[in-house]
Amino acid sequence: MIKRNWLWDAQANEKEAKQILRNEKDPRFFIYAGMLFSRNNDVDYVFSLIEKRVFCQNWPLIKERIEQEGWFSPYKLEFWQPVYEKILKELKVSGVKVHRFPDIPVNKHRFRLAMKLRDLRKEAGYTQEEAAALLGVKQKYVSKLETGRVNASIDALSRIANIYLKTIEIVFKGA
Repeated sequence: MIKRNWLWDAQANEKEAKQILRNEKDPRFFIYAGMLFSRNNDVDYVFSLIEKRVFCQNWPLIKERIEQEGWFSPYKLEFWQPVYEKILKELKVSGVKVHRFPDIPVNKHRFRLAMKLRDLRKEAGYTQEEAAALLGVKQKYVSKLETGRVNASIDALSRIANIYLKTIEIVFKGA
């Protein structure tokens, strides 16, 4: 069981990571939460670092990021998903409300990128299922990328460019 070694490649030490995990608005929250849940299965230790309510509120996005980055082995998902469901029930029974993050709104830039990614996949001759297999993600993630419902990371875009053998250039113009 990996307990304290989950930060082996992180810039923060355990104390700093705990502060990040206590503040879900910290821009590094999902990075460290992803590392924590993909590298650890000690429930007591994990919940000494992150509140159960915060875990339940953010689990769908944490899980999505972990899948997107390819950090999860299937047994970790099989381990944490039932933990999430059990704690979510416990919190509801005790009257604790768990608010979930809304879907990311699709703005014009995200929409253009989504359409470009779809076009690149089709030009490469892949179905969403084939692209997902090559990227090491689920088909659902490719679909979300191609509809702009998920924020594509630079790492994900790099992998996509390599698999499709294309160059992806992103240009932002002011007003």
